[in-house]
Amino acid sequence: MSASWLLPLLLTLPAVAQAQFNFMTNNGAITITAYTGSGGAVAIPGTTNGWTVTVIGTNAFYLKSSVTGVTIPDSVTNIQSHAFYYCTGLTNAVLGNGIINIGDSAFGNCTSLTNITLPSNLVSIGGAAFAVCSALTSITIPNSVTNIAYNAFLLCKSLTNAVIGNSVTSIGSEAFDNCTRLLSITIPDSVAFIDTNAFIGCTSLANAVIGSGLVILGNEAFDGCTNLVAITVNASNPAYNSASGVLFDKGQTMLIQYPPAKPGASYVVPNGVTNVGILAFDSCASLTSIIVPQGLITIGPSAFQNCAGLAGFTIPNSVLNIGASAFYRCGSLTSIAIPYSVTNIGSVAFGLCLNLTNITVDAGNPAYSSLDAVLFDKNRTTFVQFPEGKAGNYAVPSGITSIGQSTFAECLNLTGVTIAGSVTNIGLAAFSGDGSLVHITIPNGVMSIGQVAFYGCTNLTNVTIPGSVTNIGDDAFFGCTSLQGAFFQGNAPTVGVTIFYFDNVTVYYLPGTTGWTPTFASVTAVLWNPQAQTSDARFGVRTNRFGFDITGATNIPIVVEACTNLASPVWTPLQTLTLTNGLVYFSDPQWTNYHARNYRIRSP
Repeated sequence: MSASWLLPLLLTLPAVAQAQFNFMTNNGAITITAYTGSGGAVAIPGTTNGWTVTVIGTNAFYLKSSVTGVTIPDSVTNIQSHAFYYCTGLTNAVLGNGIINIGDSAFGNCTSLTNITLPSNLVSIGGAAFAVCSALTSITIPNSVTNIAYNAFLLCKSLTNAVIGNSVTSIGSEAFDNCTRLLSITIPDSVAFIDTNAFIGCTSLANAVIGSGLVILGNEAFDGCTNLVAITVNASNPAYNSASGVLFDKGQTMLIQYPPAKPGASYVVPNGVTNVGILAFDSCASLTSIIVPQGLITIGPSAFQNCAGLAGFTIPNSVLNIGASAFYRCGSLTSIAIPYSVTNIGSVAFGLCLNLTNITVDAGNPAYSSLDAVLFDKNRTTFVQFPEGKAGNYAVPSGITSIGQSTFAECLNLTGVTIAGSVTNIGLAAFSGDGSLVHITIPNGVMSIGQVAFYGCTNLTNVTIPGSVTNIGDDAFFGCTSLQGAFFQGNAPTVGVTIFYFDNVTVYYLPGTTGWTPTFASVTAVLWNPQAQTSDARFGVRTNRFGFDITGATNIPIVVEACTNLASPVWTPLQTLTLTNGLVYFSDPQWTNYHARNYRIRSP
């Protein structure tokens, strides 16, 4: 029969179960397209009506949580994508020896599957084929398989043992991602390529043995393997080398991976190493001392990230590049000296070093400088990094035009920042996560506030946006949960999708400015127009008090300040008030203590 059609087929099966299937035929071969039975243990027949069952089709058992077991006959050669996807009750699957292909997500999210034997003729395992099979304890990849696809065993959290066949040539990205109980892995000589994040988050992995055939190892292949003690490379490998359990390139000029659980509190990087690679020492929390050789040129991105015990580090004067997040979360680091050789420092290179109080730069450095233990570019026009251990208030020096990416991020001890009038740009995440920041002065002249610039500043209560600002990036004040008022001094700027997400804030704008509507960036916008009334009967001295009415829009907040010398004014806040129903009376009982006193109204 050459025609194809869809027919309901009721099959009466011996003892095991009665199962109902929909199927399609093509040239005398049957594809099971849907299972509509009552569940339990399901046995798929090899033939029916003289036709051979060869394919379990896409989504055939999708979401059939009532199915507890399945037996697939030798006649089946192909299990298509999502065939048993989300069969959460499936505990056992018996696969026939004829199967050569298991499609993408074929058994994905079969969270009760504890046992499966892959057939000896299997050639292809699709992407995420067994992803989130969280009860699966063991898997053996047969010698016939040449490729383990991306996400193949993602989040198989009970997997303790994985045997990789000696015909496998590549292991895809995140193939064993977060297989948190996987104890060891042996990469056979046949494997030439291991993709990015292949074993990321395998937190129980203690030993990794790499065969002679590997020529490409993707970035972060063993990242997050926090219990890794040793990585051993076959001496015949043409691309990689190991020494004392540490992974290098063949010529031992790049240190690729230091096992985080390797015994010892100190390590001396061998002479000849010129590059400490991406995430090379990530999460080596027990290391308190790492000595790198003179001749080192590059410290890669996140190279020493999460080295929580690293109390000191000397950067040799041969280093040219320090990558982004190179020392991120090195919580014991208190001081860092940048030598004259460094010409590039990546973003947040010293981010979340919460005890870092001092960054100094050699005076001969052509690209960077320091002032009062703070890092700037050479000309001191760009603010690069404020040490997160420094506390109190800080005034950005005059001449700075740009506050760079994450400059003040996570400075948890910083309570206030005064930004110089020369600043025109506040960069991406410049003040993000700065939970102790209660006050920020943004000067007139700033034109742009970057994305997530003040993300998570949970103690920031009010902010004034000068009229010079024309653009505010996405989520600039995301998560500023204490923010009550945003006071805009100019026309409505261009804003991102949202700038006040998760904030209970009111926007206030001034009379005569344009572009405002009753809502701005999805929050209420109110005209801020307080006026002191000097001609009514309530103005002046009354019962030993000097006072006056203030009128304006309903419920707008104000601060009344006073000073005694307009020639050299020092304004002192007297009262914070709210114009309930558009009116409030201000009085000053201390007015008789001064020869003269001047008053003004400002935003909080």
